[in-house]
Amino acid sequence: KEEKKAAQYILGKIYYEGGYGVNRDLKKAIQLLTPLAEEEEEDKEEKKAAQYILGKIYYEVGFGKNDFGKAIEWLKKAAEKGY
Repeated sequence: KEEKKAAQYILGKIYYEGGYGVNRDLKKAIQLLTPLAEEEEEDKEEKKAAQYILGKIYYEVGFGKNDFGKAIEWLKKAAEKGY
């Protein structure tokens, strides 16, 4: 299960950044990273990193009027966990 989460995080990050022959796709990145960011386990590195990347996505690009609030929410969660 942990390996699956790690792979999910890596793929989400690749979709966020683009590369390795994969086009940047923020919607796919969000689909992959959101479940990790919402995990109940507090100290997992993938969770903190997923929260940070989601915050960056919503801040940089945004998809609607509430996205700046989502950006702050995700970035704050990551920062509170020391990321």
